[in-house]
Amino acid sequence: MRQSVTRTAIAAALFLAATTARADEINLIFATGSPAGSEVSQEFFRPFAERLNAADKGVLHVDFREGSAISDPAKAYDRVTSDAIQIGFMLPNLVAGKFPRTQVVTLPYVAGNISEYSSPALWRLYEHGTLAKEYDQVRVLAISTISQASIHMLKPLSAPTALSGNKIMVTSKTAADVITRLGAAPISLPPFQVYEALMRHTVDGTVTGWPSFQPFKLIEVTTYHIDAPIGSSIAVVFMAKSKYNSLPEAARKIIDANSGEKASREFGRMWDTVAERARQLIKKTPGQQLAVPSDAEATEMKKKTAPVVDDWLASTPDGRETLNQFNTALAAVAAGK
Repeated sequence: MRQSVTRTAIAAALFLAATTARADEINLIFATGSPAGSEVSQEFFRPFAERLNAADKGVLHVDFREGSAISDPAKAYDRVTSDAIQIGFMLPNLVAGKFPRTQVVTLPYVAGNISEYSSPALWRLYEHGTLAKEYDQVRVLAISTISQASIHMLKPLSAPTALSGNKIMVTSKTAADVITRLGAAPISLPPFQVYEALMRHTVDGTVTGWPSFQPFKLIEVTTYHIDAPIGSSIAVVFMAKSKYNSLPEAARKIIDANSGEKASREFGRMWDTVAERARQLIKKTPGQQLAVPSDAEATEMKKKTAPVVDDWLASTPDGRETLNQFNTALAAVAAGK
């Protein structure tokens, strides 16, 4: 009888200890706004959340949410800073006026074709304070360039430079400026309208990064794809500084150990993988054409779009310094430094 009472007491004590541990565990909602099953969700966001959860049981739990029910990349900044969610995914170009310096990588022929290099380079600008004014309310966990935007057309062109007379869907001012300089007419529409706009021939093509190819099913409505570095986009995983600073030291250590330049490089590498997957799909699909500009065509396109860079330099505080620092950082990363 005494042994039974003792075992019961021990079991009760263990249950209470476990309950207390779970009660002390910090719960953070990580809402990405990405479609369930999307490449970015499965290949970066979910593994990122799982690493945080596996780091030290009982300290931190990340409640990973896909879909746009509680956030999306355009609303994430407000959702995070209001503490509706604690970790968010945003596209800074969708937050009007807040991130002008960060837009340096959206300029044509600046970020290069390898996000695994340009992403840690952009992180270094953040880490060294070049972008500090833009992230005064938030703490960046990972930042990356999304693989270069390409031009996806309904019908083949005679050459990658033969865009004159076409209506091209864009989702940012920089992309609109680039398309204008290349001789086409930019049509601004929200990203989720791309499939319908192409299907209905409202536009003749769209400027979008390769990672949009799979989730928006662009292979069903486009046939000709101009693969040129006419501008990247930015992706950021972040928290509110106030929320991060309120966490226990043990929780902050877990977050720090899984954030930073290494996470940014991984983020960029994922985009490269997704982009190459889309290119290979095009190459093996009948009726599809991947058009890579020749050296002469690339020189022509770069010359035509150079004023977009000049305009950005003239309108952006510390623009020249930001561009120089990014170029230096990118060269260092590419050299393995």
